[in-house]
Amino acid sequence: MNINEVEEGKASGINPLHGRVITIMIISALSIVGLFFVACLYFFLALPMFGSESASPLAMVLCSVAILALLNLYGFWRVKKLNVSWNVLGVNKIVLWSYQTIFVVVLVGCNLFVAAVGWFYLSRYLI
Repeated sequence: MNINEVEEGKASGINPLHGRVITIMIISALSIVGLFFVACLYFFLALPMFGSESASPLAMVLCSVAILALLNLYGFWRVKKLNVSWNVLGVNKIVLWSYQTIFVVVLVGCNLFVAAVGWFYLSRYLI
């Protein structure tokens, strides 16, 4: 065993991809919590009882659709990135599935808050 193998983690059996996967999991968790907070703020500040009524209903519907598209694209990208790294690592998938289930549930919560604003202004636009 030489010193280079010890520094790279080969001698101790540590896979260098573990750190990458853990980093991806931490970044994904922090970002989805931040997005959930922003979606809640958008929900409360976009409704007329909490925010201003100056925006047109059509603009708010289009804004909500754009935010939903961006949220779902971001969520798909993070899940796909973690899944690829996890498959390369080759460890137990139950942890991955449970983590991704929680991630997707929080993402659905974000979608519900943003979609509620869209539905509210769509009903005002159509009536």
